[in-house]
Amino acid sequence: MTEQRRSVTVALAAIPNTGKTTLFNQLTGARQSVGNWAGVTVARRVGHFELGDYDVELVDLPGAYSISPTTEEQRIVERYLMQTPPDVVLNLLDARNLYRGLGLTLQLAMSGLPTVVAVNMMDEARRQGLDIDIDALSRHLGMPVVPIVARSGEGLEQLKAALLQVIEHPETEHPPHISFPPVVEEQVMELARRIDALPERPPLDESLIALQLLKGEGEQEVLDPHVPGAGAVIEEAAQRRRTIEAVTGQPFATTCAECRFNAARGLAMEATHALPRVRDVVADRLDAVLL
Repeated sequence: MTEQRRSVTVALAAIPNTGKTTLFNQLTGARQSVGNWAGVTVARRVGHFELGDYDVELVDLPGAYSISPTTEEQRIVERYLMQTPPDVVLNLLDARNLYRGLGLTLQLAMSGLPTVVAVNMMDEARRQGLDIDIDALSRHLGMPVVPIVARSGEGLEQLKAALLQVIEHPETEHPPHISFPPVVEEQVMELARRIDALPERPPLDESLIALQLLKGEGEQEVLDPHVPGAGAVIEEAAQRRRTIEAVTGQPFATTCAECRFNAARGLAMEATHALPRVRDVVADRLDAVLL
């Protein structure tokens, strides 16, 4: 008797211009369809591929710099992750500029969703003299990180193996810590407790839900106001946001973005190194012989 195959959903998330379409096509081939996201004209692409005993539905999320409802694309990403979270997120980074994409990666890590990170364009990074410390990225993010070249297919088998491992063992590690001002840490912790006590809420980490509510945009995308107690939590988030802004002197969304991108910059600097130039290597070898 043939064992029945299981279906899983993987969401492909990245900032614009990282080679996301190329990776999507490499994974799904001709098994894809295009429609629109509900209520908007933004294209929604879905593809399928087989992975071990699983039939994978790959959802291509719109390019977004963060999970914040400041653009139509980012609103779609937030709504999708909050309301219909996938089994696994596949996050794509550009090896030539990790900093630009790591802000979104850090938010995904905070969400508690099982995530695999693919670092694309490794060949171009090498040509630019950049060396990416994949192990350091994986260690700090607490998730698998795989170097790839989507255009040529380099690393795709390793990426599929990492996806399969996370599908079968979706337990997540503790997310990387983003340093917020003390007033933010305090207000997020208190609001997260209220969120955790709700009878229904998105199956994401309550701290990320608290941060999304504190931004004060698209609250109904984050919490269903019809859930008992949700309306009171949304109102409390507004009060706590005013408390934070009175201390920091700027909009909460600005504080949140600054802290997130400071963390992204630090991680990118730690994981990106300059490759030694060929002439420097030759000079070092000559020195070793002659000196």
